Amino acid sequence: MNWFDFRLGKKHQPRPVKLAATLALYALLATSGATVYAQTPEPQRGGTLNIVLNAEPPTLVALSTVATPSLSVSGKVTEGLLKYDFDLNPQPQLATAWEVSPDGKTYTFHLRKGVKWHDGQDFTSADVAYSIELLKKYHPRGASTFASVTEVKTPDANTAVIELSQPAPYLLRALTAAESPMLPKHIYENTDPLKNPNGSAPIGTGPYLFSQWERGSHLILKRNPNYWDKEKPYVDQIVIRFIPDASSRSVAFETGTVDLG
Repeated sequence: MNWFDFRLGKKHQPRPVKLAATLALYALLATSGATVYAQTPEPQRGGTLNIVLNAEPPTLVALSTVATPSLSVSGKVTEGLLKYDFDLNPQPQLATAWEVSPDGKTYTFHLRKGVKWHDGQDFTSADVAYSIELLKKYHPRGASTFASVTEVKTPDANTAVIELSQPAPYLLRALTAAESPMLPKHIYENTDPLKNPNGSAPIGTGPYLFSQWERGSHLILKRNPNYWDKEKPYVDQIVIRFIPDASSRSVAFETGTVDLG
């Protein structure tokens, strides 16, 4: 599950005292034999979410890094073939369906139709094949994750077939946006991926568009009005602030400068 799908609005900021009281109430109800029913609040649309990171990302795309600050940003702009529920069961994202051959050596992904990159280009199976090639070469874990991949076939624009030399049962658990982001072939092709400007001003298919990076201060991401999931995202803007000092982060929470960390 992508954590930008949260249901907290600007006016629903958790506070330690309120949280402690809530947990105490739940504990009391549980020990008294009462049944606790969780109520999911209605999504609130609009507004700005302020997030704090304890370090500035070295890059905004999780192609060549596993640094947590980079993953926190990359997963809002880029997407993976799959996402996962809280039990790590694969769920559709850029792929809507998939099959694994009986011998475990062929993975066929049926891609979501009508998806656009943020610059208006179509997302296709060619992007999937190119992304896996880049990840296998440049991602810190890509060499092992995709070690058994011998070829990614693209029989049509909406089908990607990953061929393996041997079964890799973990593969379906490694296709999330933060671990294996799908990247635009037309942006990276014939360039040095490690020096490509896309690392600083990323173009993805995700729910948020890159807007601004004020070095040493903050990032701004804007809602993607053409996102394939028309209901989302709910928040209009995300401001990601870099505050290395723990005391300063605490003050930011207490004063309401940031909502989430």
